[in-house]
Amino acid sequence: MVGTVVDDQNEIGTAVGIAGLIRSAVSAVASKIYAVVLKNRLEMTIPAIVLLAMEKADFQRHKCRVSYTIEVAGIAAYKLAINQEYHTVMLVTIAFSGLGTLFSFWASNVDELMTTRVSLTRHKRRDEEVLEA
Repeated sequence: MVGTVVDDQNEIGTAVGIAGLIRSAVSAVASKIYAVVLKNRLEMTIPAIVLLAMEKADFQRHKCRVSYTIEVAGIAAYKLAINQEYHTVMLVTIAFSGLGTLFSFWASNVDELMTTRVSLTRHKRRDEEVLEA
């Protein structure tokens, strides 16, 4: 809505450009936060869950003499670890969504600006010559 709420119509390009820059910067920061949260959670969860499950399976293997028990336990534990990691990323997403919702209360109301009035005519009908200002 930045292009709509600009008072000086000559500044639309600058305003929309700055808004795009801010949007890109926020997206880059959010993506980096998601990646760091996921990586840190991965480094904590995999050793804690998968290695423990595989150690327990190794104990059972010696007890039961089944060779694939370790692999099955490792795969199941890895799925659980990945599930927990994405759950943490979902919580970060909820935090970002809450901030976005909170900031939306300060957004300008632009209903009165939505008219059928045209501020600048760039072309004449049936004539492609650009009008001089």
